[in-house]
Amino acid sequence: PLLRGAWSRIALAPVEIDLYRYEYGSGDGLALLPYGSPDPWLTVRLALAAPDAMGPDRGEVLDRIRKLPSTLRGLEIATVAALAATGAPVLADLNEIGALPDLSPTERIYLALGYASLGDDASALEIERALLGEYGERLGPWVRLRVGANLDEILEATSLLGLVAASLGDPLANGMADYV
Repeated sequence: PLLRGAWSRIALAPVEIDLYRYEYGSGDGLALLPYGSPDPWLTVRLALAAPDAMGPDRGEVLDRIRKLPSTLRGLEIATVAALAATGAPVLADLNEIGALPDLSPTERIYLALGYASLGDDASALEIERALLGEYGERLGPWVRLRVGANLDEILEATSLLGLVAASLGDPLANGMADYV
């Protein structure tokens, strides 16, 4: 009782984040810490979750990440999805990616996120349902994608597909969030 009363009087100050402090000098993405190196995956995920928070040059940053010679296919696909979230005209790119015969489940999820960002809910839903049909598991209220070799990969895939489901208004999004 004594602690509860003391804690109730503590007020936290509002947090203001200046994302430009986290940009690396080269402009090749955002860093987790102001003195850190740019992390392309962090940049892509932030662009998907909060595209307006990245500033006016967000498309240029994402395009630079996409065109780096060291960018692997999975990151390139995720970057195209992030570009879609920023409003870039990448539908033709998404369709070209969708035609690839050997997409991994994670690449397919990013493809669905790109389609959902552009408002192509039918394509996003088709991918979501196909992934759930192949890898989906349900236990009570929980829903997960059983992909990958370990729990981290399962959690990543489930949380990303949960974003797709939430953007589509699919009630399964709650089950995925509960599992994660």
